[in-house]
Amino acid sequence: MLLKRKEVNPNATDVQYGRTPLSWAAGNGHFIVTKLLLVHNGIDPGLADKRGRTPLSWATEYGHEEVMGVLVEQTGADPMTRDIDGRTPISWAAQHWHGEPCISYLEGAGVGLDLSDRNGRTLLSWAASGGNACLVKYLLKRNDINPNLADHDYHTPLSRAAQSYSEKVVSVLLECKDVNPNCRDKYGRTPLWWAAQGWYGAIVQLLLDRTDVDPNLADKYGETPLLRAAQNREAEILQLILGRPDVNPNLANKDGQTPLLCAIEEDREGHVQLLLERTDVDLNLADKYGRTPLSLAVNRQQGVGTVKLLLNRANVDLSLADKNGRTPLSWAVGGRWGEEAVQLLLARADVNPNLADKDGRTPLSWAAGGLWTAGAAKLLLERADVDPNLADKNGRTPLSLAAGGVELLLERVDAHGRTPLSWDTGDLCRCDVQVELLLKRADLDPNLADKDGRTPLLRASKSSALLTVLLLLQRTDIDLNLADKNGQTPFSWALRQYLLGLVIPNPRGFRRQIRYCFILSALLTYRLRMALNAPSHQGAIGE
Repeated sequence: MLLKRKEVNPNATDVQYGRTPLSWAAGNGHFIVTKLLLVHNGIDPGLADKRGRTPLSWATEYGHEEVMGVLVEQTGADPMTRDIDGRTPISWAAQHWHGEPCISYLEGAGVGLDLSDRNGRTLLSWAASGGNACLVKYLLKRNDINPNLADHDYHTPLSRAAQSYSEKVVSVLLECKDVNPNCRDKYGRTPLWWAAQGWYGAIVQLLLDRTDVDPNLADKYGETPLLRAAQNREAEILQLILGRPDVNPNLANKDGQTPLLCAIEEDREGHVQLLLERTDVDLNLADKYGRTPLSLAVNRQQGVGTVKLLLNRANVDLSLADKNGRTPLSWAVGGRWGEEAVQLLLARADVNPNLADKDGRTPLSWAAGGLWTAGAAKLLLERADVDPNLADKNGRTPLSLAAGGVELLLERVDAHGRTPLSWDTGDLCRCDVQVELLLKRADLDPNLADKDGRTPLLRASKSSALLTVLLLLQRTDIDLNLADKNGQTPFSWALRQYLLGLVIPNPRGFRRQIRYCFILSALLTYRLRMALNAPSHQGAIGE
């Protein structure tokens, strides 16, 4: 009825795609509607949409044979008309139209089957990526088809099939002896590389069954198929590639990451176990940051299972440090599973718990100054070979770091110029448990000052850390008279802050003011007790 009205334009296009009614009818396989439209005298069957695609192009993509037939017979539609990507209706048919009818259509078209589009892709390429195994087999039988012809991205039909995870097409292509299984695209990636990052182990197996497949070919970033498989969640694919005796499990990418490092970074414990079954895996290869598999494993989120697997190997080196000088033990202290990981590392006879990083910080130093690392500090201090007096480059000993937990926050200033102490955080962020543990060591020197001359007691006083001050004053060897470079002693600092609070009252600092009052009292009491030579304890706490 609409076609009989004079004001109706049968060639009108939609706004979004520029498609005519005939284009939509042909693409959806509406044979009767297509015939009705073609009867109209004003219809243009070759009118293309915004992508340059004709009604015949849409009909062939979805294999609507009746529509294709009426378009060719009644309008003489050209099957070689190219769209803006240089693709013809035959190209679309090769990708999406499977089975013998597609082959019959191509034979009837009487056109060259080796023609390529603007991206260099041939009918074989599109058939391979579309999973059209029937057409691929047909094309490979022709003498005028080159199975290794690559497109402008250097993808061959085999590469396209591997990316599309089409097992049947990969199988058909690999049966052709002329097919090169090691062809590389513009990124240097082989069909095995593409298959390794997928989830179809059957395709990987097909490729590995070819003895001329090189499983060690890396892409431009240095990533091999094995490395991609180590990152893949499918353990089957990793196992298949590791089954090839010529696979090198130690090849690293440009960041220095080996398959073992990648598996650990992805928290894939099962993958790690598979890799460690290979006796030629080097456990001590580090990435560009110097992180070894063990160093990386102690700080992951999925438990210590991987750490246990690595430590079961006698040749793992616990002393290897990264570019910052930090060893696995140093990283374990502050890791997600710190205490458990530290315990596993300390159980090894070849561990050195005193190795310092580039900043001079030992594992104990990191444990002493952390908020959630008291358990790790306890494990370290239980070892007689741990030196509690080793200082970092700033002269701060573990006790100094633990005693000045809040003072460390003074350097952090927000957009309004406020420090954490301006919010009265004196009761927060302290490491009193670590302080108490350190003070139990008889070989600890509680008076060692940092490069600014600040002793642990002075740092605790500056932080208004009352409990830390009280713990320190239980020792009889504390020197109250040691001053920093500015001549300040613990007593002079506490007195200054207390008097300053009286002159300039601050409601938010009221609790800190009270603490300074108690600190002054504790310091005076200690001085009086020492003067009377009546210490309540001798030596270290707990003795």
